[in-house]
Amino acid sequence: MLNEIELMEYEAVRKGVGWFELASETAFEMSGKDAASFLHGMVSNDVKSLREGEGCYTTCLTPTGKMIADFRIFALSDRLLVLISKTKKKETLAHLDKFIFLEEITFQDLEGKTSLFSLQGPLSEKLMETLVGKSLPWALYHHEPLEVQGIPLRVFASSHTGEKGYDLLLPFEAVSHSTQLLEERGRPYGLRKVGPQTLEILRVEAGIPYFGMDMDESTIPLEAGLETAVSFTKGCYTGQEVIARIKHIGHVNRMLVGLKCEGVVSRGDPVIQGENEVGLVTSSSDSPAARSHVALATVRREAATEGTSLIVRTPHGNVQTVVAPLPFYVCP
Repeated sequence: MLNEIELMEYEAVRKGVGWFELASETAFEMSGKDAASFLHGMVSNDVKSLREGEGCYTTCLTPTGKMIADFRIFALSDRLLVLISKTKKKETLAHLDKFIFLEEITFQDLEGKTSLFSLQGPLSEKLMETLVGKSLPWALYHHEPLEVQGIPLRVFASSHTGEKGYDLLLPFEAVSHSTQLLEERGRPYGLRKVGPQTLEILRVEAGIPYFGMDMDESTIPLEAGLETAVSFTKGCYTGQEVIARIKHIGHVNRMLVGLKCEGVVSRGDPVIQGENEVGLVTSSSDSPAARSHVALATVRREAATEGTSLIVRTPHGNVQTVVAPLPFYVCP
């Protein structure tokens, strides 16, 4: 189970507030009169309807409906801001650039110029109020520009752990002062920095799939349960025909599911039903919320029903598991 440090970090997020750097994410901006309409036709969610201060989660797809990347889009008064994995930014920008012809669009890469931090936990709202001097009612993807001691911030309502929280985008040169200020203001709330191992436990408990682990370039968004990243009413976009066909059929052939396990399993372990391999474990961790070891796994549809008993074959022997509803943890 969790070691002492992981348990303290876990409790901070589940009962108070924890903070961490979103080191794997970066940002770029799109401006110009055609930016919103162009991106609307390139991604799976509705961009045109976003008003200033709103945002959405979306995917960029191939014509066959397979994922190129997933990211968040936010509407500013005169441009769009995209928060995306550093490993997928270059590929995504190159993909978008291939389809720009006469459109008036300008890209600005913010990698190396900005940093991203996140506050997560039930006391994050109170801590943010202490930091910025006003209440920030929480609504997922809401964002606004703020200033703290002369440091310009953009604050985004987010959840990376199953808890309510906020992401902070700030200039790279302000990182040292900002983290010092954050830790000083956070002491009354029990603020604790959270390490990557604990973040993985929180993510898996929350049933949040991660690109490169639980989904990849062979994944159709609906296979990973990413319905919130897809608009079924917006009309044409790259990959839309495949998504519409699946929606019409009513199911996908494989699904991301949760597994409650009687032993430890690891990413890549095969999932067995009867004599047949029906999937693979994609992520796993111990779970205080579920009081067991848990995993995310992609399995065939016929093995994905809640309560189905499955076996995970590990190098150390077979582990009995049962398909469980996601997420393993639900915010009170």
